[in-house]
Amino acid sequence: MFQAKGKTRIPSKLGAPTVLTEEEEEIIVRWIIKIGRAGFPVTKDQVISSVTKVVQKLNRPNPFKDGIPGRFWWEGFERRHPQLSIRVPQNLTLSRATVTESQLRSWFAEVEDHLLREGLFEILQDPTRVFNADESAFFLNPKSSHVVVGRGEKNVYSIVNTDEKECLTVLINGSAGGSIAPSMVIFKNLRLSSELTASVPSDWGIGRSPESGWMTAEHFYEYVANVFEPWLTEQQIVRPIIFFVDGHSSHMTLHLSELCEEKQIILVALYPNSTHILQPCDVAVFRTLKAGWRDERASWRLENMNMEGGRLKKTHFCGLLEKVIKKKVTPEILKNGFRKTGLVPWNPDAIDYTKIPSINEESLSVPPDSVDVFDNDFFNKLEKAIGVSKVIEFRQCQAEKGSVSIEDTSLFSLWLKSSQKSNVIPPEATLTTPLLSSALIENVTVVHEEPGQSTSTPNPRGMAPKVFWY
Repeated sequence: MFQAKGKTRIPSKLGAPTVLTEEEEEIIVRWIIKIGRAGFPVTKDQVISSVTKVVQKLNRPNPFKDGIPGRFWWEGFERRHPQLSIRVPQNLTLSRATVTESQLRSWFAEVEDHLLREGLFEILQDPTRVFNADESAFFLNPKSSHVVVGRGEKNVYSIVNTDEKECLTVLINGSAGGSIAPSMVIFKNLRLSSELTASVPSDWGIGRSPESGWMTAEHFYEYVANVFEPWLTEQQIVRPIIFFVDGHSSHMTLHLSELCEEKQIILVALYPNSTHILQPCDVAVFRTLKAGWRDERASWRLENMNMEGGRLKKTHFCGLLEKVIKKKVTPEILKNGFRKTGLVPWNPDAIDYTKIPSINEESLSVPPDSVDVFDNDFFNKLEKAIGVSKVIEFRQCQAEKGSVSIEDTSLFSLWLKSSQKSNVIPPEATLTTPLLSSALIENVTVVHEEPGQSTSTPNPRGMAPKVFWY
């Protein structure tokens, strides 16, 4: 007779079963690691947001409050996956104030090594398969340049409407081969009227973001899924393609990663805080485009002085901007932008490294016992008190090295000094979504629909722009 001795341990886990299976959580973990290595490190909130959408999509019963995983779920997730850790990205420290040549060359080396390992480097040899997109703010009534008036005139006015400081967020997308993909415009409207929707070019994307007016991760997903990818198919662009975007993780979600992998769109994150050096749109497109927009706006106003005093409405904006894009953003400008940034042809030596300020890193360090009233908290409170419109105006003046009105001079000086002291804004910042302080931007969430779906009534292609509601 055989008699067993001792105890045999049966594999088991204490506590209630997890909402997601081990396999499902492993997919989330692989995504976090993969996207972090690609230059898009995600935050805890972004992971929780993605898990929320996964649970909703699976229609999985869960104990989460309002369907959103809480602190206890996150702590358990961390224990189950010790290969993950919370880190502070390097670009939030010194590199936020300056970027070094060695950092950029390291980025080129890392991207090249990644593309070679994946067998994708040859894509860079075909300019028609390399794209870059970025968004920027366009004022309905941009500040005029110098004007001609009678000598001795003491008061020179340019009459505008009360919405003179209102701006719209526009995403521009172009290839190294010189082609322009359809754009997307975001309106800060509670509702989009049929008149406004009809004014947008039929192949563009259109969305609304009532709280902030800025593009969100959901907007960017919808743009790639419903505007950019169909355009690539229509234009018969050979896949896969490389899509250079800025390194801000606010545009990156699990659903976008899955979509791009399925559609053979290879996302490559530009080095953080270096868009003025590495981003073709920043280097070659936006300055020319905004100058053209100011000129076109002025010409339109002269031609329509008898129509409500030459007041330009939102319904006029997209048609005029499309005209400026076709006129000003030439294939030569796009090709030059990719060449100057060293992306196509792939050449780290093509960059003008003199744009990088010669700052001694030691001189930037702050003693731990030093105290400065211009900290991040002060800056956030200051921007919140100033208000969105004034902050947008200040950022526009900073980016274009312009001037503000006399009554705003002192306030602008205080804002500029506090922004630089708090290291919230790089000295040569471009006016884009991620540069606004956290206190000023409210979270914009998707309502009613999952990513990839639109609550607007479907329209045949060519009949109306694609509308995305947030």
